[in-house]
Amino acid sequence: MAKKVTHNKQDEEVLIDVTGGLTRAEQWFNQNKKMLGAVGGGLVALVALYMAYINFYQAPREREALDAIAYAEIMFEKDSLDVALNGRGDRLGLIDVSETYSGTKAGNLAHYYAGIAQLQKGAFEQAIQQLDQFKPGDAVMKTVRNGAIGDAFHELGQPKEALDYYQKAAASGKEGYLTPFYLKKAGLTAELLGDYSGAKRHYERIQREFPKSNEGTDISKFLARIEGLTTK
Repeated sequence: MAKKVTHNKQDEEVLIDVTGGLTRAEQWFNQNKKMLGAVGGGLVALVALYMAYINFYQAPREREALDAIAYAEIMFEKDSLDVALNGRGDRLGLIDVSETYSGTKAGNLAHYYAGIAQLQKGAFEQAIQQLDQFKPGDAVMKTVRNGAIGDAFHELGQPKEALDYYQKAAASGKEGYLTPFYLKKAGLTAELLGDYSGAKRHYERIQREFPKSNEGTDISKFLARIEGLTTK
């Protein structure tokens, strides 16, 4: 097939032969149509398998996980931490829920509850392990998770690691209650490590961004102490 194009400058007709291009395309399609059909069929099959996985496997597991974690949550709220962690009778505890229903929302939440329970029990290494596996869904939970890991490291006598997580907690967002709380913890830990400039930076942020918070009401005392330490 040929296409006629008028060239304005020379006022002449130029014939552009596009037949060869179409023929090559048709040849390629004919040679590969079986493969293309297989690829298309494979994509349809993959989509069908994914939808079946979601509807017939994952959704029922999510419901089962929610039922399983309910008892452990009640025990956690009652401060029955051992029962919350390990279960009782045929009732699963948080550790079993996190393992049995890994990949579900309830299984993920079980890691958080288990981490906090271990922290309260004084099992700080286990608390870190559980909290590290928890995937927070928003900035507030990310702040809480990082702050709790910082507390566990602090109790283990590892202030450098604690400071790192307190700073992560403070950087997770600009929440009006939690952020200044962890900024102050970061400042105090920096002081403990002899990092007075770092401590001053955290205290100044409280003074600048959160002056009306509980931490902001007396932060000038902490800044004055840092000033005294750095001018000796």
